[in-house]
Amino acid sequence: LTGNYPNPDIRADRVSSPEVAPDSLTGADIDETGLDFECPGAQTEAGDVCFGAVQPTATWEAAADDCASQSLRLPSDGEARVVHAELGPPPAFRTLWTQDQQDVSVAMVSRMVSDGSTDVVGFAKTSAIAYVCVRAPVR
Repeated sequence: LTGNYPNPDIRADRVSSPEVAPDSLTGADIDETGLDFECPGAQTEAGDVCFGAVQPTATWEAAADDCASQSLRLPSDGEARVVHAELGPPPAFRTLWTQDQQDVSVAMVSRMVSDGSTDVVGFAKTSAIAYVCVRAPVR
């Protein structure tokens, strides 16, 4: 590429079409050989996240520190929902700390109730909430 955005100059022999049409790449076009991902150790794979056992209650900071000490992290809300789905509906409800923070004193908790529905609510970071530590799968 030479030139400036938004109209750079592209060498004619390097690009055969201006763009790839949506949905034009199919299985034969995509080589996934060697792209097997897995979760290390005793972690469970769920979608694009690996997670360990649900840990007993802790403050948000203690949970985040525990995860970091294992080179892991608290899940995002979306990842926590994936973990909830993998674990299945609880008898009453399950709450898990997420990495998301509302402000300096409030962090977000992903909650699943017995019918399988989930939501996210804020709790004081000093509250005692269960948590899981997560990471991306590795190749």
